Amino acid sequence: MPITQAVTRIASEDELTDVLAAYGLLGPLVRVPASVSARQFKLQLLAEGLLDQVETFVTSQGAAVQIAYDNSGTFVRTEFAHADLGADARNVDVEQARGGALERSVHGSSFL
Repeated sequence: MPITQAVTRIASEDELTDVLAAYGLLGPLVRVPASVSARQFKLQLLAEGLLDQVETFVTSQGAAVQIAYDNSGTFVRTEFAHADLGADARNVDVEQARGGALERSVHGSSFL
């Protein structure tokens, strides 16, 4: 049977990642979400064994950091108070982008 649809050429890893993401698949590039919900953030910390460490850190900080952590509906990677959570917490977003076990079991697709 002849092919009736044109073949799409993918010119870069970036394009391949976009195409695969449309089907809920991971591509060759790790894309870290700009933000995640508080629920997603804290569940991922728990899955990575970092929740107690981060919450201990937060309680040792000033009131502004504690309020931001306790009352944020969304955690944005570039916000000052969230950036202070430390290198271990920042590693969690890489795991999220790679499709960690929590993401697959709880959400079934991407975090955003």
